[in-house]
Amino acid sequence: MRALVQAFVHCWLDYCNSLLTGAADVHFKRFQSVQNAAARSVSDARHDHIKSVLTKLHWLPVRKRVMFKTVMLVWKTALLPAISPNSAFLLPLLQVVCSSASQVNLDGPTTSS
Repeated sequence: MRALVQAFVHCWLDYCNSLLTGAADVHFKRFQSVQNAAARSVSDARHDHIKSVLTKLHWLPVRKRVMFKTVMLVWKTALLPAISPNSAFLLPLLQVVCSSASQVNLDGPTTSS
């Protein structure tokens, strides 16, 4: 039950959350109340302070979650051009995903003239 609630609620909270970066507290209150209700239902902590419940579940409050997701998006976007498809740390991952690394085209898509 916990995994289902966590997946559903966090998917819903993460949808277009980068648009909420820098928004006023008024916009976060409804999202935070949904997350609080989900945390209470998952943890069976009806009367505990919600901050301790979120900490036990390893869930960030909505405002901090939006900031974290936005920072990660920016970091990945800034780092992506620096990572080459021929990097040494990608080959073991590709070997696990594919049955052999020879099935993966590391040169990128081919273009026809």
